[in-house]
Amino acid sequence: MVSWRILDYLVVAGYLVVTAGLGVYFSKGNKTTEDFFLGSRGLPGWAVGFSLLSTTMSSVTFLAYPATSYILDWRLYTKDFLYPAISVFTALLVAPRFRKSIQSASVYEFLESRFGLECRLFGGATYVVSQLLKLCTTLYLMAVPISMLLGAPLPMVIVFTGVFVTCYSMAGGISAVVYTDVCQSVILLVGGLVSVVAIVSRVPGGITVLAADAHRHNKLSLGKTEWSWQERTVPTVLAYAAVHYMTKFITFQDAVQRYLAVPSHKELLKAMSLTASLALPTWALFYFIGTCLWAFYRAYPDPRVANLPPDAVFPSFILHELPSGVAGVVISGVLAAAMSTMDSSLNATASVVVTDLIQRCLLPHKPDRFYLRCARCVTLAAATFMICSALVLEYLPMESLNDWYNSMQSIMGGAVISLFLIALYAPWFTKPSMLVAIAVSLLSNVFLMAGCSGLLPPTGAIFGFFSRLNSYWVAPLVNLVFIAAAVLTQLFLATVWGKAVLAWLAQKPFSTMKASSLPLDVNPEDIHRCNLYEPETEHQRLLASADLQGMQSCGVSGAQSAVRLEPLYEGPAAFSVEMADLDALRQHTNLQEDHSQPGNKA
Repeated sequence: MVSWRILDYLVVAGYLVVTAGLGVYFSKGNKTTEDFFLGSRGLPGWAVGFSLLSTTMSSVTFLAYPATSYILDWRLYTKDFLYPAISVFTALLVAPRFRKSIQSASVYEFLESRFGLECRLFGGATYVVSQLLKLCTTLYLMAVPISMLLGAPLPMVIVFTGVFVTCYSMAGGISAVVYTDVCQSVILLVGGLVSVVAIVSRVPGGITVLAADAHRHNKLSLGKTEWSWQERTVPTVLAYAAVHYMTKFITFQDAVQRYLAVPSHKELLKAMSLTASLALPTWALFYFIGTCLWAFYRAYPDPRVANLPPDAVFPSFILHELPSGVAGVVISGVLAAAMSTMDSSLNATASVVVTDLIQRCLLPHKPDRFYLRCARCVTLAAATFMICSALVLEYLPMESLNDWYNSMQSIMGGAVISLFLIALYAPWFTKPSMLVAIAVSLLSNVFLMAGCSGLLPPTGAIFGFFSRLNSYWVAPLVNLVFIAAAVLTQLFLATVWGKAVLAWLAQKPFSTMKASSLPLDVNPEDIHRCNLYEPETEHQRLLASADLQGMQSCGVSGAQSAVRLEPLYEGPAAFSVEMADLDALRQHTNLQEDHSQPGNKA
């Protein structure tokens, strides 16, 4: 073990002081939830662009990408080829619609406007669970190399880093997160460039000989191009990348939150252009570090490195080969990569829990200051879970940790992107088909992950195929299953049998009502035909108000609610009807009834 030099400590301490200062500075401007979650919708595009890039990366990127190219080649770099294209697609066709239709701080409000509260809660729940898993895994994977480099106990590194990130995230909100992400992006890039220069300058023949030698040994290869269900070939990686980055840009709250935080569409385009232009060069830089490490240790064999796992080679080089001060810059880059991911996840998780659960369902109509306090409490709770879980992960084998994390991420976030794309571009789909597709996709996700984890028998045509399936195919296949289930369900609902099922579901809520809650002669279908639905969005509430005025002019008063009706399809007339007005209601809808006893009350 090589002890750290004072200059390295000073560099890392300086980075932490700057980060803490940004958190304190922006804490003064957080007076409302819009300030805390959206930065008053006034963040500049250039800062948001750096933040989007920084959020996409983590300490896993800083260490795992060099490890991949060191031990194999650049085959996983192909998955990043789609990043610029998907970011441009999002900026032009998706983000503008979100900015027009989302009034709160949560992207899952959009799902409710199309398919109801259930889909909103499903989307929010899957995001929160996936981010909690990501938080504890990122913190732990960052703490392992930092502990080795500092010579500090692993639990101390986990607790200190977790508390530090929590403090500036709670104090400064999204503004502190974005501007610290800018600082962390710069440090991350500087750390990568410094590493490349330090390695290349010591390789015999310099970069020209290094590149020629790497090409001769296929270290720059992008992998095989043939189709394969079992190996990570180029088609496999591209299929995975398409789902991965579309999920990241369209369904993740931490990304959409930034689209809503800029003041104009022009600033949004500036942000997306910046992140799209920097992405490929940034990841190429870290893959190139692994190639440089391969050339360095090929020229200067080191027995200490020969027995190390691939993801420990770069930290070993930092510890033993980099000069004083330079090592501090690179370690600051490792810290920055992890912190930029954790602070974004903490703030986004708080925004989803407060907006979609507390404000929408549990405690509506409270003062804004109440929700601001809730946001900070949720951030603290998520951070506590992150730290405690990372401490527990110390006792799990690294291989089991990676498999568990990938499996849970796939199961929780599998087909949410298909749900969003249908909500955006397929207006003919309805809520029942989405609920069926969600259930089918979750079951298929569990089945596919069981096959990839070796839990299915390796024999037979079906089980044998899925037991050998590469895990990169899980997300694409699950989304295809979701779309197929949605289409088939929608077609079924258009048939006679489907309409019978809809009619049965429409009548089902009345079967559980008390006998005294309805008149003896009430036909539930009559009320369903009146489109008396619960409002789900502000637009629907406005329409409901207009419909209410029209019905009151016909003698129907909807002032007090006796029964809360929730339909199978979303509709404009959204209010409850007092059963005393049943006769006037029937007259308004031209239903033929005997009006011999007006005023019959339930």
